[in-house]
Amino acid sequence: MVNPFTLLRIYGRMSRVLGLFRSAFESYEREGSMSKSLFTSKAFWTNFLAAAVEVTGALSGVIPPGALTLLLAGFNVAIRLVTKGPVHVLNSAARDDE
Repeated sequence: MVNPFTLLRIYGRMSRVLGLFRSAFESYEREGSMSKSLFTSKAFWTNFLAAAVEVTGALSGVIPPGALTLLLAGFNVAIRLVTKGPVHVLNSAARDDE
C-alpha cells in the first residue's frame, strides 16, 4: 500500500508542473512565442563579455584571479531575478523546418 504522505508529495509536485505548463501556454497565447532570441539575452552577453575579459586577461592587473568568477556569479543571480522567460537560438521559422 502506498503511503498517503507520498501521494500528497507527488500531488504537490505534479500541481507545480501543471502550473508551469499552464503559465507557458498562457504566455504562448499572449505573445505567440515562449522565448526570445539568445542575442537579446542579458545573461548571454554578460557571460560572453566576462569570458572575453578572462581570455584576454584585460583585467589581470586590476582584479585578483578568481574575483571575476565571483563577480560573474553575482551578476548571473541578479540577472536571473529580472529575467522574464527562456531564450532560443533558432528563430521559429528555422525550428519549423526541422
